[in-house]
Amino acid sequence: MPVLRLFASAREAAGVARAELEAATVDELLAAASARYGERFTAVLARSRVWVNGEPATGDTPVTGHDVVAVLPPVSGGAGDTAVLEKPPPHGESAATVPPATPAPLPVAAPESEPEAPEPE
Repeated sequence: MPVLRLFASAREAAGVARAELEAATVDELLAAASARYGERFTAVLARSRVWVNGEPATGDTPVTGHDVVAVLPPVSGGAGDTAVLEKPPPHGESAATVPPATPAPLPVAAPESEPEAPEPE
């Protein structure tokens, strides 16, 4: 069976770092994982990248018993990091988000003054 490797928030949502699931394609494997690990995992999966044996994969990429399928969610930043949860998180977990840092304003150079032209006499 192919091995599913989960990282960062995908691992947290599923509660495991590794699983073996029966599947013939990446789509089948991810559908089985979503059914097993639930809505929270499925939400993380929606914004994650999937690789097979160290190469980017699509849903129709075939998988066999010797393949490793990795789910790589965005680790820092990325779209969806501030998504609103429809249900409260499980006990002991926080739904708080940290607002993005506001960059300091860049210094503005004073405009260069042009030398005044002498008035004609």
